[in-house]
Amino acid sequence: MNSTDIRRINLAQKCINAGKNEYAVLVISKLMSDFDNENKPDILNEVGKLYLNMGIYRKAQELVQKSFDIEKSVETLKLLAKVNNLCGNYEDAAIQYEELIKYEPEESNYLKSASAYNRLGFLEEAIRIYKLYVEKYKNVRAYSELALAYITMGLEQEAIDACEDLKKIAPNHPMTMNTLGFLYEAIYYDYEKAKEYFLKSAKSGFKEAYYNLGVCNKQSENLEDAEKYLKRLISLKVDLKEIDYQYTLGSIYLAQRKLAQGYKYYKNRTATKIMNERNKNRLWDGKSYPKETLYIRAEQGYGDNIQFIRYIPMAAEKFKNVIFGTYPNLVELFQRSFPVEKYPNIKIVSTDVIVRYNKFIPLLDIPYLLHTNFHNIPAQKQYLICSERKKDMFKNNFFETDRKKVGICWRAKGMGIRDAVYRTIDAPYYFRHFFENDNVKFYSFQMNDIFDMCEKYPQIVDLAPHIKTFDDTAAALMNLDVLITVDTALAHLAGALGVKTYLLLCHAPDWRWFDNTEKTEWYPSVTIIKQNDRKTWEDVSEKITKIVKTIS
Repeated sequence: MNSTDIRRINLAQKCINAGKNEYAVLVISKLMSDFDNENKPDILNEVGKLYLNMGIYRKAQELVQKSFDIEKSVETLKLLAKVNNLCGNYEDAAIQYEELIKYEPEESNYLKSASAYNRLGFLEEAIRIYKLYVEKYKNVRAYSELALAYITMGLEQEAIDACEDLKKIAPNHPMTMNTLGFLYEAIYYDYEKAKEYFLKSAKSGFKEAYYNLGVCNKQSENLEDAEKYLKRLISLKVDLKEIDYQYTLGSIYLAQRKLAQGYKYYKNRTATKIMNERNKNRLWDGKSYPKETLYIRAEQGYGDNIQFIRYIPMAAEKFKNVIFGTYPNLVELFQRSFPVEKYPNIKIVSTDVIVRYNKFIPLLDIPYLLHTNFHNIPAQKQYLICSERKKDMFKNNFFETDRKKVGICWRAKGMGIRDAVYRTIDAPYYFRHFFENDNVKFYSFQMNDIFDMCEKYPQIVDLAPHIKTFDDTAAALMNLDVLITVDTALAHLAGALGVKTYLLLCHAPDWRWFDNTEKTEWYPSVTIIKQNDRKTWEDVSEKITKIVKTIS
């Protein structure tokens, strides 16, 4: 790499820091056009990093992969694993971080590999990595992560045994106390004992435990103490990296429909900090700019994008043009649902497309800036449109039957223990009586089924292998008579399509379902069935089983 190359790389980075990605791309184009730079691994890696900093992950992945193919090195493998992880290519990332362990057996590589497997829902593989971690380091963090993985999978005895091992090596360590808090919250459902352990951990210096204490109080519906401990973290100005306590505190107020109070904290959520900082001079203030272009950026999960895209036409009334950058596997569905013929000033693009704009806003900030409220949500029976061609394809291949067609999904894809506990139903047990109704044919929409439901009940048609994008999922959903699902992106998609849906919620669900017990303002076609007893899904199972038995 010569001095001219270095100057161009630095100039491109300055453009990115100033929020001028389009100029950065011009500089990169000039850099790559120089003699044979497109085949130099060091140049490819540096340009890959630039695209990484712009949030254009697929281009970054393409360049770093090319670099690795030309010249394999540990440093390039490390960068490739990082890019794949950010790109959502978790399978490649998991394998690459595991490969890195051979060359650099650092704790972070064990943790990143296991985390990627977790994101895929491959919990058994994550546990395998944690066992290797324990074998190598035999420290508190390793034993704690293994215990937490067992708790996440609901493996009660293994979790208890792992916690006993943890107590033997470090009985008074704050991380031990924190792990025991999870054991009592998620395995024993003893919230008071869990709070005791979390508090001991926090007072011993493990600040993350204040977050767990806050969430545990939230789940046990002690909102006053939940607010107290989350605000304690804010006062300490603690950086917990992936733990977003501002989001959690804001969501407590949002769940009570306190939009202004909730957004005071919610707007500081981790998911938007970097993008807001890069666009600090272009952040939209909610006013009208009829000669300018607004760029709305996707954030958080797929369900959030499906739920909040309804607000984009309202924002478009204030601008000459609006560009919505969303995740690649949502683009086709959203473009069809918001066609240029009907919405001439709205353009849907992938997040890795570089666009020019004057104003910027993360998607979930729009309701607040528009001064809307949660008592008057713009709800339509259907605002997303599936592909008729794909719908017919699914019908011909899977849905040619006179029986009623019922879709089922029992586990949300998530990272943490609480996702596993509060948004997962032991389907082989709680859904077991569904199959007594011979008038119904069941279809599984479950990805990464840790319960092997379709093997235990072979009468279920497994659609997961045939679904690649949300456009595919939408087409399959439109062939159903009814969907039964836990709180996952599938529920939002079905609601946005107007599919009749029964949404199975835990006792203290995500903020967006408010305190509703039957209907939701977001989706007229969705009926809520909520836990009465947080320790069991038995009451939910009884209600939904009665409904299934009446379907004919």
